[in-house]
Amino acid sequence: MPTDHLDSSAMSPEATRFAQACLALRNEGLLRKAAFRAENLPVDLLPNVAILDWAPPENLRVRLAGTALCTSYGRDITGLDVLDLPSGLPPEHNRDALMQALRTPDLTAHLVSFQHGGMTVAYERLAHPLVDTEGTARWLAVWVKLRPGLTRTVFMGLVGED
Repeated sequence: MPTDHLDSSAMSPEATRFAQACLALRNEGLLRKAAFRAENLPVDLLPNVAILDWAPPENLRVRLAGTALCTSYGRDITGLDVLDLPSGLPPEHNRDALMQALRTPDLTAHLVSFQHGGMTVAYERLAHPLVDTEGTARWLAVWVKLRPGLTRTVFMGLVGED
């Protein structure tokens, strides 16, 4: 979802604030890794932030994970490959979505919903590539938060599939 078309009505206030923080840190349309520092983000968003390292051809490892993300997974996820993290979707789908976000020079937003143990689990995921001094995307800044009140029916309506 291009940032100039972000529908903030479909996102939580926290997701909207993460998107705004990323946009504010961009320089000449790019978000440099050097600018994406904890002190530049609203402190209440940090527990849900992760930075992923890209290792060609398509490996993404968690370089840094906020406390809420580690709590959600029940362990420290730093250093793990994204394929090792359950997302409710096939691991390859999750990796492909994140790789697409890495190749997109803008913020991408996804609402994900799946059934687990008879319950609907839903989460928001925003991702923005971080570039090095040459402008090459080598990292991905990700904000993820569960949306416990979001049912699959509402989610499908949000993404236009209902």
